[in-house]
Amino acid sequence: MTSRSTRQRTLQALLSTGLIALASGCGGTASDKATATLDDAQMENPARTHEKPRLVLQITVDQFRGDLPTRYADRLGEGGLRYLLEEGIHYNNAHHGHANTETIVGHVTLATGFDRKTGVTTYNIEDRDEHLLTEGADVDAATEIDPTQKAATSDGRSPRAILTTTFSDELASLTAGRAKIFGVSVKDRGAVSMAGHTGKAFWFSKATNQFVTSSYYYDEYPRWIVDWNARKIPESYANTAWKLLHPIDTYLFGKQDDQEWEAELGSYGRTFPHEFTTPENPYFSTFLTISPAGDEITTDFAKTLIAEEGLGDDDVTDYLGVSYSATDYIGHFFGPSSLESEDNILQLDRTLADLFAYVDQEIGLENTLIVLSADHGGPEAPGYLNKLGIPADYVSPDEWDKDPVIAQVKSKFGIRGQMIEGYDHPYLSVLCDPEHFVGTRDGSRQRIDASGP
Repeated sequence: MTSRSTRQRTLQALLSTGLIALASGCGGTASDKATATLDDAQMENPARTHEKPRLVLQITVDQFRGDLPTRYADRLGEGGLRYLLEEGIHYNNAHHGHANTETIVGHVTLATGFDRKTGVTTYNIEDRDEHLLTEGADVDAATEIDPTQKAATSDGRSPRAILTTTFSDELASLTAGRAKIFGVSVKDRGAVSMAGHTGKAFWFSKATNQFVTSSYYYDEYPRWIVDWNARKIPESYANTAWKLLHPIDTYLFGKQDDQEWEAELGSYGRTFPHEFTTPENPYFSTFLTISPAGDEITTDFAKTLIAEEGLGDDDVTDYLGVSYSATDYIGHFFGPSSLESEDNILQLDRTLADLFAYVDQEIGLENTLIVLSADHGGPEAPGYLNKLGIPADYVSPDEWDKDPVIAQVKSKFGIRGQMIEGYDHPYLSVLCDPEHFVGTRDGSRQRIDASGP
């Protein structure tokens, strides 16, 4: 592992050269149309390149599979994804070196630069020693549709589970704590991971329709957050619907709006328009997050944060991590090859353009380093593949214990009753209670040692 002092020197060099611009070059205005490439002279003499940015804007698009940024390139607008693709460096063969493709694991990998030994392998960012500042803003087991969030057993949230420093932590150390550092997302884990140990994190509570935080970060909310929540922006979507951005006949999946493998989601339905209903509906906020509205709300909050916290207003580089969650939720419920996913990408493009325009107005894109990536990808829905003639199906862990192969294992080792207790990717839980072992044919007793989570 690289020493902390070496990592700090590397960070300082990167900030002065723009070498960490994964998706957008740092230096030169948008109108300069300069490509963010590095020649040999720049690599040998970083001092000749641009000055450090006033803001590092790290954007994570949840489940933004590698083909999605360019799949609908012919219909991208100006100033969003097209700006990044044309003005920045595009790494189109990047991979994460970890097995569990969950939100928190991918976010921590992006936040730290490590794909192993971060201390975070699955589930959530929880903390039993902290509590949410907004009472009743935690997971509602009756309405929560996010399985990893539903698994949360504590209402506290903090980065204590992350065992290494994040980029934002190193920035704080490099600047003697002067850098202003924030993370924002619909998902708690999307915000907490990016903010690191030294920043402040805010995420969207589907129980209250507000952005919230925990006592790890604040003893009480800053006034501007109270004011933002009082504006009730999520509620402004009441009695509206997610409608297509363009005429349906212009979409690749325009003739495939109603697919049997898509989730029904009650009154939300699986065809356009998707009605948000009203805040009285317990699933109102959930419907918002399974649509471009969730990213729009996140962007409005992020823009307010930039203004109220004064990001980029001095010569010390600040950091803002923004994680967009709609692509992930939509991918899970409708699949990445669906009309919903296609329209969401086009609307995400417009949302990014809105954010970049605001940053340009307040800070200047020439003073901003934009980094955009995904925490993980997402497979095609088996039904979609079947329709193309490709064999695919869902796994059924509940049925594995009845499989003939498992029956042979039980017979060989003298196991009676249930052997496989459960599966929670990437972990397989095997019952190791001696009472399940009845002896083998030669009269001996054997035991299977299985490592659990």
